[in-house]
Amino acid sequence: MKKRLLSLVLCAVMVLTCVPFALSVSAAEGTPKNDNVVYVADNGKDNGTGTTPTDPVNDFSVAMEKLAKTGGVIVVVGYTTVFTGINLMPEHDKPITITSYYDGVDYRNKIFPGDAMGARFVFQLAATDAFTLGGDLIFDYITFAWGSLSKNTIIACNFHDFTVTENCDATFEDIDGTVWFTDSIDGHANARTYVGIILSGQNLAAGGETVKLDQNINVFGGMWNGVRVGDRDNVTRNTYDGVVNVNVGGDILFTQFTGDYKANNLSVMPVYQSSTTKDFVCNYTITGGTINTQMVGFGVGGGVTVGDYVCAGTVNLKISGCKFNRVYAGANGNGNFIRVASQQPGANSKGVPIVFEDTATVNIWIDTNSISFNEFEGVTVTGVDYVKSTLTVTADKFVTCEGIDMKVEAGSAPVVTDAPTVTDAPVVTDAPVVTDAPVVTTATPAQPEPTPSTGDASVMVVFAAAAVLCLAAVVVIKKKEN
Repeated sequence: MKKRLLSLVLCAVMVLTCVPFALSVSAAEGTPKNDNVVYVADNGKDNGTGTTPTDPVNDFSVAMEKLAKTGGVIVVVGYTTVFTGINLMPEHDKPITITSYYDGVDYRNKIFPGDAMGARFVFQLAATDAFTLGGDLIFDYITFAWGSLSKNTIIACNFHDFTVTENCDATFEDIDGTVWFTDSIDGHANARTYVGIILSGQNLAAGGETVKLDQNINVFGGMWNGVRVGDRDNVTRNTYDGVVNVNVGGDILFTQFTGDYKANNLSVMPVYQSSTTKDFVCNYTITGGTINTQMVGFGVGGGVTVGDYVCAGTVNLKISGCKFNRVYAGANGNGNFIRVASQQPGANSKGVPIVFEDTATVNIWIDTNSISFNEFEGVTVTGVDYVKSTLTVTADKFVTCEGIDMKVEAGSAPVVTDAPTVTDAPVVTDAPVVTDAPVVTTATPAQPEPTPSTGDASVMVVFAAAAVLCLAAVVVIKKKEN
């Protein structure tokens, strides 16, 4: 009886041992499935339903409208273009994920009828046009195509949460499939002007409000000019009051900076054309990627002439795991730079009053053991006497200080106790990373359609194998009993 019980226990153990493997095999490839899904492609029919990959809607805004109340997934199955104009997306109540890899099919490797290449999210926007969010948005498994006519495209988060997962990449590609730039961005001033700028707030809006923020921006893939916290060219200034968390990492690439250090195309810019209160906190964390641009705590005031530009509150900048490639910062500034502030109190070149309050603070922490360099080894950190600042490094190397004291303290970054942690950021954590999907840098022929997911069948095979092994074990035990 004990031997029979042992055999049953053995069977159960073997089956349970196989379960994690079975579940991993059965997991759907690409973005997780959702009950609410809409398919989109420019070359879909005018009356496309969007309910199947072969009958997509042909307007991205229409796809967003279909998910306005429920949230869900938009699957980009072919070229999907955002054209010139201030593109304000429909408001939506729940997060929407945009993907090209869904239900086991990677549409980036398929060609929709009438397209030149696989699925792309194409920006064809004129200079300073904006793709403005109407709710929390996630890009997952998307190839962003920066068109040759698109310059300084703005993705205006409009105070919503925004995520670009590590599964996203980018190419310089036009609607006809022409890849118009294939060289390295190093040394090319024009290439950096074409990729997008992620803006936490508004672009060309009315402004004039106090904005209570609990905002999360996560960017782990693609190629970008920078991630700015603030607004751009609003009629009057907004005032930020709350917490903005910016997380940057993965294989993200920031294109180079051209011009003097006061220009505004910066990778870290917690204040642009907006003001902040004493309770404002920006937690800016860089854990990976390649940096071709300088970083600034309190940035420039911009050209809005209505209202003072007030700098207050706290900026926390934590840097680890990234590569400083090269910064182009004018004739006297080649190197890698972090600046506490890029303007002085008083007035800027356009006569806009700039006020730095006593609470204005920038805390910088650098893990010097996990950063690397290309042309210029080392980072120069510059402080100013009108902003309180701290600089902590894990080892006394690679960092040069100007106007700021450096503290060497091995270990993790200091905990910021006055910055509440936002736990409801719609970060995609269960989407598997596809490591064998090549980044398109030149025009290539279509690749064969990937083999559909065999998740359910795989589970059956695994459990069948487990059952056979269990049966064999029982037979062996029975023989010994006899």
